[in-house]
Amino acid sequence: MIKTFIKGLIFGTGFILAVGGVGYISFKYHEGSVAREVDTINKRLKLWSALSIEEQISTAESVLIVRFSDGEDNLKLATVSALYSKNSLADTGFKQGELYPKGNYYPLSERENRSATIFLYIDGMDSPVSTWHAYNDNIPAAGNMPIELMIKKFKGG
Repeated sequence: MIKTFIKGLIFGTGFILAVGGVGYISFKYHEGSVAREVDTINKRLKLWSALSIEEQISTAESVLIVRFSDGEDNLKLATVSALYSKNSLADTGFKQGELYPKGNYYPLSERENRSATIFLYIDGMDSPVSTWHAYNDNIPAAGNMPIELMIKKFKGG
């Protein structure tokens, strides 16, 4: 009986070490691939931020524009008003007329009245790489460029 117990103990120990070893190797491999992916994203974002505003507009794959309506308690509700894409594969995951909850905001004062928020996307990124607010349809972050001119430049005009 003790012999059977010792055999079981040895088998159990070997089994635990084998499963633990495979789990450890798998974890280290996954950890390394995540680190490489994060490094690649960081390099792309660094290159993106080095571009001028004009270059960012022409390099973007998609532009999503949200407009605002009044909600309860002075909340401004964001709704996708337009979506422009250079590539049919560049998908932001949103459709025109759909609510965009991440764009909702409470104005800091009566004078803060965003007319739109513009999100620029590049290929392979699930999140926007630039977010610009527009006031009276002009984008201060782009030197007060009108939204219509920004769209024209994005389309290559």
